[in-house]
Amino acid sequence: MLNKLKFNDGNIMLMGGIPDHLKEKYKEVFQINPKWLIRAAAHRGKWIDQSQSLNIFFMGSSGKQLSEVYHYAWEMGLKTTYYLRTLAVSQVEKSTVSISEHGSTHVRTHAVSEGVEPRSAEVRESEQRVAIAIEQAIDGERNSQEHATTVVSEMAAREPMPSLLQARPISTAPSHEGPKLCSIDDPSCESCQ
Repeated sequence: MLNKLKFNDGNIMLMGGIPDHLKEKYKEVFQINPKWLIRAAAHRGKWIDQSQSLNIFFMGSSGKQLSEVYHYAWEMGLKTTYYLRTLAVSQVEKSTVSISEHGSTHVRTHAVSEGVEPRSAEVRESEQRVAIAIEQAIDGERNSQEHATTVVSEMAAREPMPSLLQARPISTAPSHEGPKLCSIDDPSCESCQ
């Protein structure tokens, strides 16, 4: 059992002979949705005087999903995150696990690699053609921007610009939104109690 646990990097989900209720109870942090960890950190954050740093544990390789995790942390009001922890595809060979019994341990076969597939040379060539076309379009856009800049500067030399104060009136109306403060006398405020 100990060698199986070492071979699977402590992940009991991949081991046979363990009841499902124990697998559900003893998860690795990578098997917990990062949004739950962020939500817990955000809720306890109002009782912490200084700041807290939360490690983000992310199983996967999708940049879009990773971006969503960081945006969610920001939306929940976390001030800082610490390290981003991910699972690598390869790992150090385990010297205490028998290779003849378990096989090679330096490749993580259960790592999630979303959207990463081997590509053929034809696909790479078509990507290069697209990249060249994009680069040419960007160069053409730069040339048109330079032309537009020249035209604008010529117009500015002919016509004087009005001052900024004359161009837009300044509003002196008081703002109805004041700073968001919590009243210490409010018994329903969780932060003040």
